[in-house]
Amino acid sequence: HSFVDYQRQYYALAELEHAVSYHPKSTDNSGIGPFPMYAADTPPKVSLLITENVHMFLLARRVLLNLGLRYRKRLYVYTTVMVTFVFAVVVYFMVASLGRDFEPTTTMWVLALDSVAVVGLLLACLLQGSATNQLTEKHTALLDARLMEVTDAISETRAASSGSLWSESSYRGLVVQQLTSCKHALRAAMSQLQHDHALRAVKLVGARASPALIRNMLVFGTTVGSLMLRLLLADG
Repeated sequence: HSFVDYQRQYYALAELEHAVSYHPKSTDNSGIGPFPMYAADTPPKVSLLITENVHMFLLARRVLLNLGLRYRKRLYVYTTVMVTFVFAVVVYFMVASLGRDFEPTTTMWVLALDSVAVVGLLLACLLQGSATNQLTEKHTALLDARLMEVTDAISETRAASSGSLWSESSYRGLVVQQLTSCKHALRAAMSQLQHDHALRAVKLVGARASPALIRNMLVFGTTVGSLMLRLLLADG
């Protein structure tokens, strides 16, 4: 259930990203000669160049991150218990192997198989959790790109309004005001996403899920598995 929960959260956040992102169109071969015409990117369904949409994007992310929050808090407790169980099994095998009359039993094989299953489940959850954490970084980069577009639009609008008529200048001043408001909203949303990445990231025993943590867990699981097999098959 934990893996499914992380997977659903990831897909929901990915759909949200899809709604506010530009998407490239396929090439158009109706150009002249061997030179195809490239169509412009498809605009997003929800534009982040509007202040209200930026607020709704941040609110939607918060809602998706809070779905199943109580369940995930219980899951963190279960994960800590499972990690403690794996360490306890490793210590048990190491202590048992110190005796001269060490002989593998059915209980030891069951504990070894349970430990392998627990490590596999933790790796699957970390893999999906790491992908979810990386989405937060992608969303921050997405907002940064929209911030650059807004900044360029403000500069171009101000430059164009310098020699225009009073009516056009007043209209463009209103546009600059709206774009400036959107600029401030984008900066605030980026700051909130950084807080989300620090406080709401998927973690394992306090460590944020990342590719580096997955590699360390994989090395740890491989080491533990080889140690158990060596002890069980030594006198088997």
